[in-house]
Amino acid sequence: MTSTKQVGTAGTIAPGVRNTGLAVALPSQSCNDHRCPFHGSLTVRKRNFIGTVLSAKAQKSATVGWERRYYIPKYERYEKRKTKLQVHNPPCLDVKQGEIVKIVETRPLSKTKNFVVIEKLGVEKKVRGEDVTLKEEKAEKSPEPGSAGSAGAGSPAQKSASKTKDSKEKGGQTVKAPKKNKFDTVKSDNTNSDTV
Repeated sequence: MTSTKQVGTAGTIAPGVRNTGLAVALPSQSCNDHRCPFHGSLTVRKRNFIGTVLSAKAQKSATVGWERRYYIPKYERYEKRKTKLQVHNPPCLDVKQGEIVKIVETRPLSKTKNFVVIEKLGVEKKVRGEDVTLKEEKAEKSPEPGSAGSAGAGSPAQKSASKTKDSKEKGGQTVKAPKKNKFDTVKSDNTNSDTV
């Protein structure tokens, strides 16, 4: 446990904090976790990723995921694919769901955990609720009944617009005409008569 400068940060490291060799911000809290890259004996390797914490319900573990683009040569297009990893969540960082974090590869910590959270980068911003522009378009298309510029619910213009082309009106009732199929009409030599 040496007291050296962290790469890329100003100032000296507090006593008891290891130098990970990465340009990351040091955690403000300390912990007694032997699997912590700052306060324990865990070494980190080459691969690092940035992702969003999808779940942090397990003890000292979190699920981190991100989207990537995968090229399909046949179609000369890209598709979206998702990557989801189980990572170690040290108590000194204690990340929560929805935070953006940087993770680094390490030795296998369990059957599924090969990465550890090394830095918090911020919080993912999500917009909740319905699309406002969609509501405005629907309001413009359908006027309110009884308004000055719109036809009333019982106006003849609205009734005629609601009829379909296959319906006929008999004595105030709307009756749909029977549907024709391909066997109803037979072509004959006589051009005046199409039906049998």
